[in-house]
Amino acid sequence: MKKILLAIFLIFGILTFASYESNLRKKISNYERIRDEMVEERGGFGVEATNINQQFNDMLDEELTQVYNLIREKMSKTEKDNFRNKQRQWLKKREQQVEASTKDENGKGVIFGRGAANTEIYVYEQITKKRLFELAKMYDKMKK
Repeated sequence: MKKILLAIFLIFGILTFASYESNLRKKISNYERIRDEMVEERGGFGVEATNINQQFNDMLDEELTQVYNLIREKMSKTEKDNFRNKQRQWLKKREQQVEASTKDENGKGVIFGRGAANTEIYVYEQITKKRLFELAKMYDKMKK
């Protein structure tokens, strides 16, 4: 199933648009549509739906890596080092935010089981998409 999902996503990856950001927004929208259809086909919940959502996040990470590498290609060594360090900080912050998403203000877990997994997957998706579009805008500015 993962191979089918990947093949569908790669087909949409061939599309080209005016800017990297607009192309990316279209691809993500297509990814979301396909993901939602696949989840609905499987009843809208359960282990399979959770796995499909996790696969979607994996695709977002692949897109994030791609734009990150495109940006680095246009940078000097010093800029690359600074950018790498900022990205590492962002990755740590994302991990902390995802972990905190199922805990109260005292750090005690308040959501457990599949509910916790789904909450973490959703928060991960939102944070990653925001960063992805930030980097896409940065890349578009560098191309001008």
